Amino acid sequence: MKLENYLVLNKFILNLLGFSDFQDLRERLRILSEGYDSDGRSFFCHELIILPNLKIPREKLLQYDEAIKDYADQLSKNRRQQITWKYFQYLALLFSEIFFDFYFNDRERLLNALNEFIEDFNSKNNYSINKFTEDDLKKLAFWMATGSGKPLIMHVNYWQFFKYCKEK
Repeated sequence: MKLENYLVLNKFILNLLGFSDFQDLRERLRILSEGYDSDGRSFFCHELIILPNLKIPREKLLQYDEAIKDYADQLSKNRRQQITWKYFQYLALLFSEIFFDFYFNDRERLLNALNEFIEDFNSKNNYSINKFTEDDLKKLAFWMATGSGKPLIMHVNYWQFFKYCKEK
């Protein structure tokens, strides 16, 4: 089985956005302009909130979008040029934002929903990926191309973690 088929958390979050394949989501977002409208909403978010199979409340998606803009603004404070996310960077940050929100605010729901997704995924694809345990949720990995901005994304992930983590 290909590595991307093992990235179940990725597929789970894709499913929350109403997609079964990353390429389909990619095709929708890669043609859009980077940046924000006059209300501060990203053009990517405009596209996501109109998706017919979206399983995340639209107001949540708007909150995530606002947070991602705030991270760009923070990073841009001491730079000559404003940070503008490419679609794949935006998605990496959005997926992390969704994960951290679930993990720190409703871990049991995340675990149950993820394991239900795995059962369905296994039966549809004739795979035997093990169910997640709470310990498994403590690991988050990124699979991004060389030159895609992983250090910048990881910097923001640090902020995301502490935004959602209530404990020291």
